[in-house]
Amino acid sequence: MNNLDLVGNVGQHPVLRSTSGGTPVANVSLATNRVYRDGAGQRQQTTEWHRLVIWGEPATTLAKIVGRGDLLAVRGRLEYKTREIAGETVQDAVVRILEWTKLSPRKTPVDADTPAEEAEPAATAGGDDGGFQLEDDIPF
Repeated sequence: MNNLDLVGNVGQHPVLRSTSGGTPVANVSLATNRVYRDGAGQRQQTTEWHRLVIWGEPATTLAKIVGRGDLLAVRGRLEYKTREIAGETVQDAVVRILEWTKLSPRKTPVDADTPAEEAEPAATAGGDDGGFQLEDDIPF
């Protein structure tokens, strides 16, 4: 089984492109934090950066709705991409997003009288719902 659940903050606005066949694809970075106690009992925090990719119409939606700093929950699978750098073959880990939920409220103008809306509904990439039918079924 290759399932991965991440909750973190978006590092940069998603980059949306299209394949030569017209299929939308978006790349985005996500920072997750891990808090632990070191050998001396001191609280420590580390940040891990994850490279994410999403395909199809959900890529277009993600690029429109999600921005830098937003809190995002993703469910996906780990994939490895091979590329050449200076004559050496390098393998990169990429999380392919199967579904996502924006957890940050929508940004509204400061002078708006209406409060920020709730988190965006879950979006599923490529019709693969990972076994979850309703947003309430997501375990995070």
